[in-house]
Amino acid sequence: MSYFHDLSKAQKEAYEDAHAFFGDKAHEKTYEELIGAVSSLNCWLEYYVRTNRFSEEVSDFFAEAVNDAILAYSFARVGTWRPSLQSLRSTLENTLFFLYYKDHPVELQLWQQQKHR
Repeated sequence: MSYFHDLSKAQKEAYEDAHAFFGDKAHEKTYEELIGAVSSLNCWLEYYVRTNRFSEEVSDFFAEAVNDAILAYSFARVGTWRPSLQSLRSTLENTLFFLYYKDHPVELQLWQQQKHR
């Protein structure tokens, strides 16, 4: 980093603290738990959602939830916690949409017409 020598002492210390905090070893257990959760969601998608012949529109909610979980992991891995948390929220929302609309086809049609509130 050519600009590192231009930083103040406090900025250098903040950089080094952040680098140590987000280093691979610092949160390895957390990352392992996250990838385990993502793998679990992917298994649910492949073995439950796709084999039970839900409509494509309903299955897409869960597929999107899996994608959001992968994004959450990726964002957390590089230390961007706010987008990671936003992706986790989207994971929860899309999972709830899937669980609701799989049993409510009339409401799903209304949602597709942007009339379900």
